Amino acid sequence: MCVASLRPHHSRPPQQRVALARCSLASLATILVGCTDHPSPTAPASRVVPLLARAPLTVPAQGQYIFRHWTFGDEPFWTDTLGLNHVVETAVSPATILAVGLKVDAERLPPGFLASADLTSPATTVELLRRDAVVGLEADVTADQHIKSLGITCALCHSTVDNSVTAGVGRRLDGWPNRDLNVGAIVALSPALSAAVKAVFNSWGPGKYDAEFNRDGINDPVVIPPAFGLHGVALETYTAEGPVSYWNDYVAVTQMHGHGSFSDPVLGVDIQQTPDRVTPVLPVLRAYQLSVNTPPPRPGSFDPTAAERGRAVFNTTARCASCHMPSLAFSDVNLGILHDPAETDMDPVRAGRLKNHQYRTTPLQALWQHPPYFHDGSAATLLDVVRALRPGVRARPGPATEGRSGRILEIVVARGPLPSWRPVLLPRLGQIARRDAFPRMRRFSMRPSNFGCVTPFLLVSIVAACSDQGGPTQLNPGPASPSFQQTQNEVDGAEFGFTAGWFQGQTVQFFYHKPFFCRTPVEDGNAVGSSTGCEVGSDGTVDPRPGSIPTLFVMTPLGFRPAEATLQCPVVGHCINHPSTIDLSRLFGAGTENAPLPAHSHIVDQVEGNWWELDVVGVKDPATWDQIVAGRSLATVRALQAGDPTGAKITGDIPTNVYLFFDVRPSTGNP
Repeated sequence: MCVASLRPHHSRPPQQRVALARCSLASLATILVGCTDHPSPTAPASRVVPLLARAPLTVPAQGQYIFRHWTFGDEPFWTDTLGLNHVVETAVSPATILAVGLKVDAERLPPGFLASADLTSPATTVELLRRDAVVGLEADVTADQHIKSLGITCALCHSTVDNSVTAGVGRRLDGWPNRDLNVGAIVALSPALSAAVKAVFNSWGPGKYDAEFNRDGINDPVVIPPAFGLHGVALETYTAEGPVSYWNDYVAVTQMHGHGSFSDPVLGVDIQQTPDRVTPVLPVLRAYQLSVNTPPPRPGSFDPTAAERGRAVFNTTARCASCHMPSLAFSDVNLGILHDPAETDMDPVRAGRLKNHQYRTTPLQALWQHPPYFHDGSAATLLDVVRALRPGVRARPGPATEGRSGRILEIVVARGPLPSWRPVLLPRLGQIARRDAFPRMRRFSMRPSNFGCVTPFLLVSIVAACSDQGGPTQLNPGPASPSFQQTQNEVDGAEFGFTAGWFQGQTVQFFYHKPFFCRTPVEDGNAVGSSTGCEVGSDGTVDPRPGSIPTLFVMTPLGFRPAEATLQCPVVGHCINHPSTIDLSRLFGAGTENAPLPAHSHIVDQVEGNWWELDVVGVKDPATWDQIVAGRSLATVRALQAGDPTGAKITGDIPTNVYLFFDVRPSTGNP
């Protein structure tokens, strides 16, 4: 079976395409002479049978072996089709190996080997291969030092070494992208390729690879991505085609030319081979990849103080966190969100060649380790990234920690290992019972609430000194800071931000991205006295949209101030996309018509995004508040309400005319 060019493409000039025969030769990214089925795998039996029989090995340990040494039976392509075994044996010295970015595993060599070896001789290369010391290459070397067969593994592109012996020689670092590796130059050594195809491969340069060139003939390589820190990332490729096992399968069969099966009708690829040396090992390979942690930043590589200032800029004014969400492995792909190339002014060619036609938000694991950035490597440095996404940013004189862009760079450089939290799909619940199923308990006390004094809160638009530590609310202030007499949403640009919330015993995150909604008249017909038009005590008569709207339960302490860490909107009169003032006169009488918004926390019992109708639950007793904090669920609140029929410690659900707009997302554990 052969794969033809499947999708017309007109975004590139004609000279950047390569005319291919329907079944022409391939490469590591490969041009499909290997699109024919292999009659049989040639992986040595010593490598095929014992691996799957090694019960004592843990799954990640088996996966490590597969990642480092398993060729998926791809030797016929690299040996018989491309003839690279003869090229390496006769013409590739260790010096050439290092020059094209291949790495040498020093732990496979006896002491003093490199000091005494002839590094200009191909015979030394053969000996390195015999000792299994060239990362990502597997060779069957005969007793008389001839390379009988040659294959490649995942580690070729997705491992490097720590250079502890010399440049290119050291201990393995699995998952690190080999940005020195010149895949195209290596494959172009094959005598089986035409001059035109070799020219394409030689144009890629170090650290780049094109996994679709053999399928569509378009020359548009991307940078080799890291394979560490995948735990918690829903879709691992630049264009989110599928989970990591999908990509492993695609690459093993269509790029490495392993002897296995891969099918995707959308791409027009259907390769079925027996025996399948790919599919059975995908689960353990994935387990190992997910176990490879993100490397921490090097000591002294960033300024911690600047990083904290950068965190605030990242989360607020720079709007980085709107897509690179800290609680979701720094990517909104975990919410199923992809982006059109035009959204970030990205090159559309890569996206257009695959089935989603969009890009995911790339996570930020260990950015210090793998420049250049963006899928096409168009940003050489992190400052170039900031400039590309924020064209107005200019570097200031002096160290990188000067200026807003420098603070952003410090926070992303500081990103080391991500939290071990792995996003789970929160169960989508049925619609919560409406008010006629659980009647409102109108037993709230008329005792005045002592809100106490509020420490002045200064929102600085640059946010250089506004750390998000110690408080769960993150604000996007827009171009100017609102006063406490205004709603934040009366200021242009203040359209998104985060608070914590509680859902069925978990701490989750609310992502707000529209203004609140309060309209009059309200159900009781009385006037609303707040500057925001919002009140507590009567249902609204105007909804922001038709249909059923879920309920947000606002837990509000009355007569006491609980521990700051238990308040998700701790600042009286100010919380992202909440009204800053509210009419409380229906509860507390005259003089409270334009009260500042009380400090409070949130509970939801479903994960619907969009508009939420706000109900208030007053908590009058610190011990009752502590039980709510411990339970973090509406079920806890309902039990407390049912056990307090007089409302001495907790009120029923108090209606309002307030609606908030937010999505519920997994969080990092704020209280």
